[in-house]
Amino acid sequence: DSNYVPAIVGMGNYYKAKRQPNEAFAMFEKAIKNNPQYAPAYYSYALVLAEKKLYDKSIVQLNEYVKLEPRDPKGYTKLADIYSKLAEINLQEKIKHYETAISNVNQAVAQGDTSLGTLKFLSFLMRKAVRPSDNTPIAIRLLIVMLTIMPAHAGRMLRVSGGGKNNQ
Repeated sequence: DSNYVPAIVGMGNYYKAKRQPNEAFAMFEKAIKNNPQYAPAYYSYALVLAEKKLYDKSIVQLNEYVKLEPRDPKGYTKLADIYSKLAEINLQEKIKHYETAISNVNQAVAQGDTSLGTLKFLSFLMRKAVRPSDNTPIAIRLLIVMLTIMPAHAGRMLRVSGGGKNNQ
């Protein structure tokens, strides 16, 4: 069936893997049109948009994904990733974007994501946030996130970020 949404998303992912973004866009748009409640279509579409650096459009798709799958941490983690990329692009809104990235990492952790990948992502945010002196509030917020949300991982987190004595 040419209207079977999981198959359409599968074709979109195939085109994404083949580096044919326009074809992938068409498949994901068709999938969303055929079934606006099918969350994987939004997530996959957002990934292709992000790869093409269409971050604002990717955020729209990820927000739809998060509405449909509020307990899935990967939507929040990807939003955090995109907001951190936006922070690098638009220096005037840097702090706002980092705060949004931190908020989305908080959501991912609140939904149960305590994976090493999330810890490394927080570490990445910390390294980005602590370089310029004007981002000190962001570094403080990141430390609070680490120490309150993931106390069992805070020591490992500091080592990953280079802030501990036993750097790896």
